[in-house]
Amino acid sequence: MRDTDFIINATRAKEVNKLYKREKVNLGHIVLLTEIVQRKIENKPLPNVKWLQTELEISTTKIKSICSDLESRGFITKSFDRNDKRVKKIDITPTGKEFIYRLASGLTK
Repeated sequence: MRDTDFIINATRAKEVNKLYKREKVNLGHIVLLTEIVQRKIENKPLPNVKWLQTELEISTTKIKSICSDLESRGFITKSFDRNDKRVKKIDITPTGKEFIYRLASGLTK
């Protein structure tokens, strides 16, 4: 890695930390929201709670906390899978999409 690339990445890391504190989010929030948007863009199935737990390697309790926070902020909705009523799919709301796009655009400057 070149020194200039390292400096760019170090600066972005600081900006991400500021962003997390300012917006009261953590990595789990960001991973979930970006995954939903990416899957929608690529026409892939929406993620479910089990996927999130496996992907982030965190407890069910933490997943519930992340989902509850995002749902209470109006960023996501949960609904039962049509094919398997035991599975809850997680979808993003227009407010959630606007939020994650705003966060992502702030990191590219």
